[in-house]
Amino acid sequence: MSEFSPCPKCACVYTYELGEMLACPECAHEWSAVADSSDDDSSAAINDDHDIDCRVDGFGAMYLKSSVVQKV
Repeated sequence: MSEFSPCPKCACVYTYELGEMLACPECAHEWSAVADSSDDDSSAAINDDHDIDCRVDGFGAMYLKSSVVQKV
């Protein structure tokens, strides 16, 4: 069993540290280890979720969802 908290997405208990993030080996969900240790301070969470309407030459109009883009 892991010393870290279980995965918030699938509740797997075999989570592991991946750099500054925590990761789940079963569903590949990644979340911040810092946010995991400070659950009581909800004002510290910053979400940058926005969708973008754009037009690509040769393709047309697109609607980009930020939820499918992962920061590296």
